Amino acid sequence: DNDDDDDEDEEEEEEESSTPVPPPAPEPTTSSKISLTPTLLNSILDSAVKNKSIKGIKKLLSAYSSAAHMTDADDEQESGTMRRYHIGSEKVFDGCVNAVLTHLPKHFRLHLEAPHPLTEDPNKPIGKEALFTKSKHWNSLKPLYISFFKSTTHLLSSVKSKPLLVTILKSLSSFVPLLLPLPRYSKSLLRTLLTHWSSPSDTDDDNVIRLHSFLRIRQLALTMPFPFIEECLKGTYQSYAKVCKFTNETTLPTIVFMGNCLVELYSIDVDSSYQHAFVYIRQLALHLRAAITKKTKESFQQIYAWQYYNCLRVWSAIISNNPSPSELRDLIYPLVEIILGVIKLIPTVRNLPIRLHCVRLIQQLAGASETFIPTTNILLDALEIKEFGKKMKGSTAPPPRLPLMIKLPKEDPLPNPPAQDAFIGEIFTLLNREVELYRYTAAFPEWTVRVVQRVRKFNKDTGNGKWRAYGKGVIETCEKYGGEASRLRGEMGIAPKDVGRLEVLLPK
Repeated sequence: DNDDDDDEDEEEEEEESSTPVPPPAPEPTTSSKISLTPTLLNSILDSAVKNKSIKGIKKLLSAYSSAAHMTDADDEQESGTMRRYHIGSEKVFDGCVNAVLTHLPKHFRLHLEAPHPLTEDPNKPIGKEALFTKSKHWNSLKPLYISFFKSTTHLLSSVKSKPLLVTILKSLSSFVPLLLPLPRYSKSLLRTLLTHWSSPSDTDDDNVIRLHSFLRIRQLALTMPFPFIEECLKGTYQSYAKVCKFTNETTLPTIVFMGNCLVELYSIDVDSSYQHAFVYIRQLALHLRAAITKKTKESFQQIYAWQYYNCLRVWSAIISNNPSPSELRDLIYPLVEIILGVIKLIPTVRNLPIRLHCVRLIQQLAGASETFIPTTNILLDALEIKEFGKKMKGSTAPPPRLPLMIKLPKEDPLPNPPAQDAFIGEIFTLLNREVELYRYTAAFPEWTVRVVQRVRKFNKDTGNGKWRAYGKGVIETCEKYGGEASRLRGEMGIAPKDVGRLEVLLPK
């Protein structure tokens, strides 16, 4: 019996071995692709545009995908994916990309039967998600939408030509509303836009790319359903925090522009912005608390750094831009406490630049919210710094640029008269700003008494005529506004309990 079984096994092996084995599939090669010529491209374009054929749109997007990945030959071999077309000239590449970006928005909407025409605001979605999915062409169009956005996202991350990049970013304004039912690809596009928006380059072309990248981010925040705006708020702030670590003459305009972008974005939805502002302002507070408790060199360096100050500056600007009663306004108090903590942490002459920057932030918050947050004692104490009393020889050195300074050198912080003049001038500028800020306050005459006393003492002690002129200007302004407020209060004949009636002091 065993011999019979062995014979049967041998017969089965012979039958299996006699079965023909299919040859291995040939590896895809460039020669197996269809060469996309101008004539073929025009034929595909006519089918998609003139004949309004979905099949023609599919071929056009296949060519567009090949154009977007034309430099990825190595990736194709690794993944085993081959594009349908081979693009051998720059002219065909440009023609294919321009054809898709120019014609497809209109024809996507046409086949989708979207309720809004092209002439309407591109920041508005072209219809609710239900209208997208209920369209009779939805099943045919959805893969085409996905193909377009995947190819475009890849093209944005790989293209080197800056003019082409700007063209793509501009053209995307017509496509962004079509992302409504595709949140996954919205996030992918957002990540690519954030990369361009936070690019460290600072040339004119890069700034144009940065601008149009932000416009598309803002458009995504406006058109995508909640909570997508929170992705935009989180991504932009974290990108800003990374870029603002280093501030110099070259990077300052970029940091200021990105800060302005954040102000605009965080003003779209104040309720969503509050959640993020609360978390990030709390992080700043925790860093400050660590510096106060640990008192280590590393913890102090984390506070007296450009990144920390720039984050304080952007939150001050965001809250100042939204002063109306809201949850965001409630963050004024903790933010001011943090700024005051930075000022008082190490009140030395070396940290004078950041202390003056922080005073300006507090004045910005006070003016926007119409809240009394005095900083005069900080400024008047700065006038008494002993380094201002040192007599120095004349110098032809240029004055320091205060907006580009966060701290002074450890040795000889104020080395020459131009440096002294620059800081004294800044202190008196901020004092004058404070006086103008509270000139309509009911208690202004009493508030200025101490200011006038200490500035007069400064004028008496200093031998610098220019500085005395600064002080005299502040004294005259205080006396002028104080006398006017006293006269108006006297004419009204009211008691302090009727302070509400003092609104008459406000400018008409």
